[in-house]
Amino acid sequence: MIRKVADVNEAVHLAEELQRTGEYDWFRGQTQDWPLKSSLARISQGQWDEMIQKFARFGHWIKSTPGLEAIAASTDMTIAVAQHYGLPTNFVDFTTEPSVAGFFASHGHTSKDRLSCIMCLNTKALAQFWELLKDMTDGTVPESKDDLFIRMETLSRQALSCLTSVSQSRRYLVSWSLHIQDSVIDKRDAREIARVLQSLWDGLRLFPYSDEQISEGMGFCAALALEWLSVRPIDRKDWERLSQRFCSDAIEIEFGVDDGSYSSAFVSSSALLEAVRPDIEKFLNPRYADQMLGNISGLLLGIRAPDRLFEFDRLSHLFCTRIAPMQVWMRKSSAIFYSPASLNVLGLP
Repeated sequence: MIRKVADVNEAVHLAEELQRTGEYDWFRGQTQDWPLKSSLARISQGQWDEMIQKFARFGHWIKSTPGLEAIAASTDMTIAVAQHYGLPTNFVDFTTEPSVAGFFASHGHTSKDRLSCIMCLNTKALAQFWELLKDMTDGTVPESKDDLFIRMETLSRQALSCLTSVSQSRRYLVSWSLHIQDSVIDKRDAREIARVLQSLWDGLRLFPYSDEQISEGMGFCAALALEWLSVRPIDRKDWERLSQRFCSDAIEIEFGVDDGSYSSAFVSSSALLEAVRPDIEKFLNPRYADQMLGNISGLLLGIRAPDRLFEFDRLSHLFCTRIAPMQVWMRKSSAIFYSPASLNVLGLP
């Protein structure tokens, strides 16, 4: 909801009335109606290295200065102090006083072309949202495939938020980890999950996939991690069974390149069929066309060259969002392919 007023005094009075009625309790003033982004999300690529160095020096000072032990022990407190001294952080300032928000909305570099604003936030509604989000990602085994996909979509949105919060984030060796509310992950399991997520990120980020595709792949990989944690250690290598939690028609495919390197993954047979080029019938032997059309197993047995069987963009999307995330879990010591561009064979094992 947006309300326009004549001046800052009227804006402050309106915010105070909304506070009095209980509609909003936190406020933020801005000299322009910018999108709500932290100072860290607004820095340019050229400022990034300088910011990293400044924050490293700040962190060293906090840890080495007597009397600041309590701050050094708390990540939130450290970031809050850094924010106070003008370092870019991922925190965003709000106040409980509408008049303070009014000050920041009217002092500074104002623009004649754009309106200043006071943003209003209902923290109870925000807390309810986060409770709902926690319920969707609490590490329990989902009751149905719908729950699995809700969880996967939530994780994908979180990954996309991370990608878009930092300018040109795909240029960096970002460290990924999985956190489950009110749950403790065994250190060995945590290292394995971090290794898998890191491998997928490093493999996908330099290919010309969209941020949305990479986020979906990271979300699927994280959802696989939650399923992997939910089963007994002895069953964690049964990837066919784990993949069938997400798609009941999962089949194993194998693919490789000219030098003999190969890999494999489980993927939905229906999704793979959707990636088949729409004019494939023209290239099939008429004697067997009826048996092969709509039969992904038959097509894979008959045509092992991926560039002949599949439409590249569809297969590429499937690689980013499903096949590569499955590979990083299944393939610990052999080749992993993050794009189908270099493949010369793809078929059944």
